[in-house]
Amino acid sequence: MKVSAQTVTFPPYRPRARGAPVPIPARPAPKKWLGPDEVSRLIAQIRIGRYCGDKKYKSIRDRALIYTCYRHGLRLNELITLTWGDIDLPGATIHIHRDKNGASGDHPLYSAELRALSALHRLDPYGHNPAMSVFRRTPTCPVHLSSQSVHVLITNLSRLAGLPYDAHPHMLRHGCGYYLCNIARADIRVVQAWLGHKGIQHTVKYTELDPSRFRRLWPNK
Repeated sequence: MKVSAQTVTFPPYRPRARGAPVPIPARPAPKKWLGPDEVSRLIAQIRIGRYCGDKKYKSIRDRALIYTCYRHGLRLNELITLTWGDIDLPGATIHIHRDKNGASGDHPLYSAELRALSALHRLDPYGHNPAMSVFRRTPTCPVHLSSQSVHVLITNLSRLAGLPYDAHPHMLRHGCGYYLCNIARADIRVVQAWLGHKGIQHTVKYTELDPSRFRRLWPNK
């Protein structure tokens, strides 16, 4: 009996550069949303006071980015395409352009994100230009952040915060829906309008995330 030899090929060896960080394997999240405490832990990792120049700009930008994405339930593309023309700081409002044929509209800006966006606006030399993107690479760069950059930012912050899984930007949008439905107890139609959902079935799923939703049906007697 003949045994044919098979040639096994291996990918070329690429040695790791000296001093380069060892890649950390991805840690899938067991859930699709971030709670308010977890979002606070992400923001707490962003240092501002000791920085200056571009580092200070990026720190303030990252804080404003997380507040805006979480509080207003933004999809990633909705976030990175925001312009200064969409934000009325004196009037404390922001216009949200929804993707996926969602319902666009104006949202009020609450104190935390208003302070963060105001601080970012003061550092932005192009803040007077309504067509300029809000979240850019550097103060002098006209290009907005890429989707990949925001993904890396949220993942790195989740690791610094000691979360047991890697967070991603869409978990902030889901976290907004979870908070409004299960903690703020907002009317489901209000949450639908806030998130820009076309159909109520997309909003109802956030009420299914609360395991205690049946405990309030009958008095505990």
